[in-house]
Amino acid sequence: MTIAAGREVVLPCVVNNLGSYKVAWIHTDKHTLLTLHDRVITRNVRYSISHNGYRTWWLNIKDVEESDKGEFMCQINTSP
Repeated sequence: MTIAAGREVVLPCVVNNLGSYKVAWIHTDKHTLLTLHDRVITRNVRYSISHNGYRTWWLNIKDVEESDKGEFMCQINTSP
């Protein structure tokens, strides 16, 4: 996916039967945890998380910058 600098991108993650587990978003190229469940871990104010119950989770990045490039992954944390 290619996004022009200054634009907004919304990355979806669909999860079935999440139960008590938590969704995390990771910037894999930088080995950086961005969000955990409904909390933003990174100090970058351009990042936010949203969800519709427990099925779809979105990582929102506003005002995209060159430094945002890379691979992002959502993962399910099965350990407390």
